[in-house]
Amino acid sequence: MNSKIRKIVQNTNPTTGDESLNFDDVLPEERIFLDKLNAEAEAERNHNLAECTRTLGAIVNYGQVIQLQHIKSGKFLAIKPKEVAEIDSNCHRVVLTDQGSQE
Repeated sequence: MNSKIRKIVQNTNPTTGDESLNFDDVLPEERIFLDKLNAEAEAERNHNLAECTRTLGAIVNYGQVIQLQHIKSGKFLAIKPKEVAEIDSNCHRVVLTDQGSQE
């Protein structure tokens, strides 16, 4: 979590330590920041959907960056390079995530 977002969350829940955000307690300048982040996230989701549609059915080439999405759950296959696999310690950990790899 971004340090600025973490600070906003801590300011809205100073005693509980809860990581949920209470928008009623957010300052106006923090609200503007959060609205901007939300708009950027929505734009990225729209871009990713357009890119997925554009590349659907295309040939995958060696070295090309791709995202693999599980059909039923809608989750993405992600590699965790800082973690080792459970079965083979010489490999990276692979997991299903809601948003894909962030690293």
